[in-house]
Amino acid sequence: MNNTEITRQKAIQRYVRAIDKGDLEEIINILEQATTDPDLDLMLIEANQAVEQEEGLTAFAKDTAFVRQLVQQHFNSNIMSDEPDARPLTIGEVAARMQADRNVPKSDQAIHKTLLHFSTPLPEFLNIQAIRKLASELQISASEKFWRIFRDTAIMMGIGRGQAQMAAARKQKARKSGTGRTDSGNKK
Repeated sequence: MNNTEITRQKAIQRYVRAIDKGDLEEIINILEQATTDPDLDLMLIEANQAVEQEEGLTAFAKDTAFVRQLVQQHFNSNIMSDEPDARPLTIGEVAARMQADRNVPKSDQAIHKTLLHFSTPLPEFLNIQAIRKLASELQISASEKFWRIFRDTAIMMGIGRGQAQMAAARKQKARKSGTGRTDSGNKK
C-alpha cells in the first residue's frame, strides 16, 4: 500500500468514528478532502452504503429513487429536479424520517408526533450539546435514546444532502467543461 492509499484508509476510519461520535466538523473535513480526491469520494460512498445497510436505511433510499424515477417517467416533467436541496434540515423532516425508518421509541411516540409539525431548522452542528439545547429551547422532554436516534438520523440525512450537492456540482462542472460524462464515467 502506498502513502496515498494509507492516507485514504485513515480518512475512512476517521470518518466512520466521526459518524459514530456525531462529530459533524470532522465529517465535513473529510467530505471536503474528498472533493479533490475522487478515489476517497468513492470510498466514502461505499462507507455510507455500508452504514446505511447496517442501520437498515437502504430500503428507504431505494424507494425514494424508485418514486423519483416513476414521477419523471410518467409525468415527463422537472417536478423532481436533479438539483439538491440546499435549505437546512428541519425538525419535522428528521422526525418524519425517524417515523419512516420506524426508529421512534414507544415511550416517546406522543412527543414525536408533535415534532412532525415543527418547521424549525436544525443547528448547523449537531453534537449532543446542540441537541440538548434544542430540546430545552423547544421545551420537549424525550428520552436520551430518542435524542440520540434523532441526532444520528439528522446527521445521516445531512450527509446524504452533502453528497447530493457534491454530485450535482460535479455534474454541473462536467456539463460546463463539455466532457459529457456522469459521475460513474459513463457517456450520457
